[in-house]
Amino acid sequence: MVWLCHRVWLAGIACACAAAGLTGCSSARPQCYVPPLHTWGIEVTSAGQVRWQTRLPLREGIFGEGTAPLVAGPVAVFSEDDVVYALRRADGHRVWSWSSGRLIQGTFQWQGLVVVLTAGARTGYLTGLDAATGKVRWTRQIGDVNPNDMAVTADGGLAVEVDGFEVVNLSDGRVRWSAPVGVAAMAVSGGSVLTAGSGWLTSYDDKTGKVRWTEALRPIRLAIIAGGLGPTGAAYDLGLAADAGLVYLSGVQRLPTTEASYPTPVVLGISAVNGKVKWRYSPTPAVTVTVLGPGLLSVESDDDRWLEDLNPVTGRPRWQLVDYGRNQMFFAGGRLIADTRWASTGPSGVLTAFRSADGHRVWQVRLPTRVSFPLGAVPGGLLVYASAVNNAC
Repeated sequence: MVWLCHRVWLAGIACACAAAGLTGCSSARPQCYVPPLHTWGIEVTSAGQVRWQTRLPLREGIFGEGTAPLVAGPVAVFSEDDVVYALRRADGHRVWSWSSGRLIQGTFQWQGLVVVLTAGARTGYLTGLDAATGKVRWTRQIGDVNPNDMAVTADGGLAVEVDGFEVVNLSDGRVRWSAPVGVAAMAVSGGSVLTAGSGWLTSYDDKTGKVRWTEALRPIRLAIIAGGLGPTGAAYDLGLAADAGLVYLSGVQRLPTTEASYPTPVVLGISAVNGKVKWRYSPTPAVTVTVLGPGLLSVESDDDRWLEDLNPVTGRPRWQLVDYGRNQMFFAGGRLIADTRWASTGPSGVLTAFRSADGHRVWQVRLPTRVSFPLGAVPGGLLVYASAVNNAC
């Protein structure tokens, strides 16, 4: 499973100019900048117990923007603005930190390395750090990367959108192969890189770039390519996730014709082997449908919002959670779905886990503040980056 947004703004800031949730993220600070009061790296066990929580250093000009935490050998890795922190997995004590002075857009791990994607002026950089010491092993300059479309293959390839897209090796940053095509969304499945855009869903061999299959995305209307506008001026995005040989693609199958009408959202279940549609699902009533993870949807209508989990064989809903939507910042991984929101009293946050099999709540834990998405799934639990701010604007 791959999230489509690896870098998001801190969700606690109540400014209209700050984007939150799973949609695209700007690298420019909003005009109403409020520095965080405290930031933490936290590990929560799969039983819902806080294993440790470590306050990260506050620095001048910090915004509190992070990428998904991860585990690399004996350390848990967190990022904050332009700094990477490695905390000892056993107790949360800081082992090392590293900064290039450039905004971090993604962190990845591969065979003893922590690989960091940073942004320069229309240029991206990949840097391989020794996971045990934080020392730089290699650095490669790449093109202007879209941080919202990245996917990691099982054999250590990083698929990124760079004037088309390319796959680079996480072991040394070298380009494995590239394709000069427009990409609205991407995911990985088995030995394939899947891309959606320009009216087509295409599967590439992740080692060679050879096209395995390509299918037209009709009747989904791909006037909804990334950044595209519908006739009413609204933007419609594609969502793509893959798991266990099935590709989940969300979009709209009919665009609105007037400002008073809405698009008709749809989710397709597509075979990752040959690109053939296995099922189609369009929840009713619905204005938007967002794929949060394989089989997990956030559905919103004029009056309601809810989560739905789809049966991968039939595409029919298995269960629903009412009054939950993507703005709660959901995480789906393995057997758990985690929801984060503010506590009903005080400035703290609440993290709640549900069983993905039936949607039943299994635990809830109180944290120092609301979790800043995204979270990271690790053996035995979740890694959480949290940032508290004074909502002055």
